[in-house]
Amino acid sequence: MSPVVEKLNPRKPSALSIKRDAQRGNKRGRTVAINEITLEEVRDDAVKFGLATEVLYQMNAGKEASIYLAYWKNFPLILKAYRFWQSAQAKKSKGFFAPGRMQVIAAKEYD
Repeated sequence: MSPVVEKLNPRKPSALSIKRDAQRGNKRGRTVAINEITLEEVRDDAVKFGLATEVLYQMNAGKEASIYLAYWKNFPLILKAYRFWQSAQAKKSKGFFAPGRMQVIAAKEYD
């Protein structure tokens, strides 16, 4: 994996859309069971998508996201895992838009 951070490409599928589509299958979004994120899920996703090499523990949790202490090789970093289906600013009528929008806002802010 390249040490350079990749710029946001709006046409490239995001980690959020890949995971959402895999979990949803051929069902409508409203029929998919909603589960709370777990440390094991965050560990698996962080390693799978190349965000961290190790996730140690959850530091804090709120209504929108959970904060985890992780490592990329020998460097400590903080992971913020947003709730997958809902956040404080999302309504059920908006569906999946709010988490996807948060990803785009974060990419633009830190690019």
